[in-house]
Amino acid sequence: MGPRTTHRLFVSLALGVLGVGLVPVTPAAAATTCTAYVTNYGGDTVTPIDVATNTAGTPIAVGAGPRRIAITPDGKTAFVTNLGGDTVTPIDIATNTAGTPIAGFSGPFAIVITPDGKTAYVTNGNAGTVTPLDVALKTLGTPIGVGASPFGIAITPDGKTVYVANYGGATVTPITVATNTAGTPIAVGDSPQDLAVTPDGKTVYVPNAGSDSVTPITVATNIAGAPIGGFFDPYSLGTTPDGKTVYVLNYMSDTVTPLDVATNTLGTTIGVGTGPYGGIAFANCANATSLSVKAKSKVAKGTRVKVKGTLFSATAAWCGPTKELGVIAGTKTTTVTTDATGAYSFKVKIKKKTRVEVSYVGDPICGASKAGKVIRVA
Repeated sequence: MGPRTTHRLFVSLALGVLGVGLVPVTPAAAATTCTAYVTNYGGDTVTPIDVATNTAGTPIAVGAGPRRIAITPDGKTAFVTNLGGDTVTPIDIATNTAGTPIAGFSGPFAIVITPDGKTAYVTNGNAGTVTPLDVALKTLGTPIGVGASPFGIAITPDGKTVYVANYGGATVTPITVATNTAGTPIAVGDSPQDLAVTPDGKTVYVPNAGSDSVTPITVATNIAGAPIGGFFDPYSLGTTPDGKTVYVLNYMSDTVTPLDVATNTLGTTIGVGTGPYGGIAFANCANATSLSVKAKSKVAKGTRVKVKGTLFSATAAWCGPTKELGVIAGTKTTTVTTDATGAYSFKVKIKKKTRVEVSYVGDPICGASKAGKVIRVA
């Protein structure tokens, strides 16, 4: 198995002031180009952008008022919610062509796809429901009743629970994916429009635009904690890939406020552009899957091989300070750790002529890997 790298350059929860959504994709099967897809709410199109060159491709016509977009885990299909057309449009990633719009929604606002890629969930802002969508068949399931004006939607990393922000009901509704049943609504603050689940799957954070607060919800119990104040019209948020910080977008004050997940305390507010409504993306967060390093040819049994490399960029502060690697040489597996800059160095004893494989086993959405290499055989 040769070296495997990834080209996914952004982790994105993006929706601009005019409803511009940004989602990056790299198809799982040996893709060479990272493409970002941007929904153009006012133009009824989706624009593909080659991330390597920052070149926009030909806009793809979809439905009226495209709002949010989600990519299947295999990187083959994008699904776009068309708020003004009450449809969802599938896009074939390989050809960048739109398929037949899927009807049957009512004010479709946001969409998430389960980690297994089988089901998408779409919020119907005008109907107070969430509709399951069979990804393969592109058929709709029975709508699930939630709260008034459901807008934001998120799913836990294990794919077991979908959370829906009910903007008009000041609640969040959990949905059990296995049965597609809604649980008891969880009271939060006024006008919750968005939400985000931390990468460890333990906490949901909900921005309450009407209460100038953010409510944390414990996933294990579905109990809301005390609202955290200090925001100003918070409409959206996003968590860093290491799950340590939530960045909250304050629409009316043109600022972003960092929130420490461990302590639920606010950091220093950051001034940004006018009306940060719903777009946040984290660069330098390529998915470090695995990499391989070959020992020199004709390595004798008993030879000690030293390997070193860099797992992630030292500039990606949210990826530090250390990450673990699983090291496999022949049949022996060892665990090593990087230093604060992402560098690693280890020695393995070769039992026979073999390949030394280094697999990243930390947070799978943190850190751009660089191929390791054998630097000494001694």
